[in-house]
Amino acid sequence: MRNSLFHLTFLAAMIACVPFARAESSEEAITVSGPWITLGDVAEASGPLAKIRVAPSPDPGQSIQLDPQFVGNIARENGIYFSSTETDPILVSRYSEEDIIQAKRAAERAALPAQNSPPTPDHLMAFSADMSRGDVVSAEDLIWIPAPENRLRPTGTPNLKSNIVGKELKRSVRAQTAFRISDVHTPALIRKGDPVTLTYLKGALRLSVDGKALMDAAQDAPIRVLNNYSKRTIDAIVSGAGEARVLDR
Repeated sequence: MRNSLFHLTFLAAMIACVPFARAESSEEAITVSGPWITLGDVAEASGPLAKIRVAPSPDPGQSIQLDPQFVGNIARENGIYFSSTETDPILVSRYSEEDIIQAKRAAERAALPAQNSPPTPDHLMAFSADMSRGDVVSAEDLIWIPAPENRLRPTGTPNLKSNIVGKELKRSVRAQTAFRISDVHTPALIRKGDPVTLTYLKGALRLSVDGKALMDAAQDAPIRVLNNYSKRTIDAIVSGAGEARVLDR
């Protein structure tokens, strides 16, 4: 317990020491979506170097200014060029929750598959080829077939391709065979054993620690994560790829 408190105190102190201020500038901002500003966001970094954390992101819909000297020091320490004459603060904004929702809706509308609904009420959705358990469904995998004559229509079958595209099969299904909605589910965004950044939010306080997933979980689903520092199991909610929000008790 004492070791856990030490790490949390150390992390809070590190976050408090990052040189940034609430932004009031009208200059064009770099926009991020996750809980951390990375080297790839603020410098010409790529590959693993782009994932190096520079500072915590502002709250959704808010902006902050980063000291260019601070950013430059991190970049140069990692072999990334950053102009030493840069003096203007680096403005970083974070997408608001509404921005993210609207972007997802726009992407979903743009990605609607061809012939999304059945040509007639008597058609059923099927796969164009044999599919295996664990396969993720694409629009090209789906076709419409006439319902079998002299047989009861199966229940629980999907009626829109857009509801199935991107889902993962829970069992194998043969080609040209109708299937049920219950045969698919949302694929896991985090897999058992994956590294996970645990974030705890309480008012203006934000603490983040590294952990390891103890189970598979999809977006917004509950997940159990092992805190790498305290070695305790934490209940959280998946908030993004490799990220989970600690449940407030």
